[in-house]
Amino acid sequence: MILVADESVDLPIVIRLRENGHTIWYVAEMQPGLPDDAVLNLSNHYAAPLLTADKGFGELVFHQKRVTSGVILLRLAGLLSETKAEIVATAVRQHGTEFIAAFTVITPNAARIRSVIAKLPSVVMIVRAKIFLHGSARTSRAGQKWIIC
Repeated sequence: MILVADESVDLPIVIRLRENGHTIWYVAEMQPGLPDDAVLNLSNHYAAPLLTADKGFGELVFHQKRVTSGVILLRLAGLLSETKAEIVATAVRQHGTEFIAAFTVITPNAARIRSVIAKLPSVVMIVRAKIFLHGSARTSRAGQKWIIC
């Protein structure tokens, strides 16, 4: 899988993903200090989901309605870098293709994926899914499918 990693992503995560055979365009190696708009453009240029720990990309995608090849937001603060790398590598292995054209949040226990299925000039239609790294499936009263830890 090809990913663009924002400079907010820990280097051990980038190294681990590369060791697993993924192509990672790492902004910290290419052009540190690149503004978020330009990072998102880079991700779209490579048609690759953006891996980041910067919540500002949610603002760009949902409030400013920016087109995206996908954003993977890491919410792993306080964990050792090696633990973060393992969690991210596992999520990419299990759900990699689901990250394309989606906004994903990876936490220590889950990968929550919101797929953007259609973009019109003023409308964004979103399908919500919550996918956990381990567990069994259950359907909510609203008909949403949940995989429970």
